[in-house]
Amino acid sequence: MALTLITGTAGTDATPLVLERLRSAAASGHSARLLLPSARDVSRAISVLATGDAFGVSTSTFDDYLDALWLGVGDGRQIVSPVQRIVMLAEAGRIWKPRILSDSGQGPGMMRVLSVVVQRAAETVGQADGSVTGAGAGGELLEFARLYAKGLG
Repeated sequence: MALTLITGTAGTDATPLVLERLRSAAASGHSARLLLPSARDVSRAISVLATGDAFGVSTSTFDDYLDALWLGVGDGRQIVSPVQRIVMLAEAGRIWKPRILSDSGQGPGMMRVLSVVVQRAAETVGQADGSVTGAGAGGELLEFARLYAKGLG
């Protein structure tokens, strides 16, 4: 599978080169995919490609392409299954004693938010001693993430 990266600013006449490569690949029976930075660019490219003979060319944003790959083959970054995450969230929630967020801290909406927080926290590198810092509501969210991370270790 070959990958060609073409960069440039708008108005640099890269479009004819890109279209020629895509059409050539599709005509040869190869898989051709055009990844663009925005949905607006995708819409414009589809309009241009639809006027020619570029059958077999897929067009999407890079983010949409990556999401489709992860949906189809799984997210390689995932270190726990969704079921494991639910159990670990419940356990961290049982231990967690929020002060500032006490009114909303135990509700299902907050648990959905915290699920995203711990996923994002797992993608970052913590401090060497495993501690987290922060004040106010953000500090309490970090404390929850620390308790969740403790369950991973």
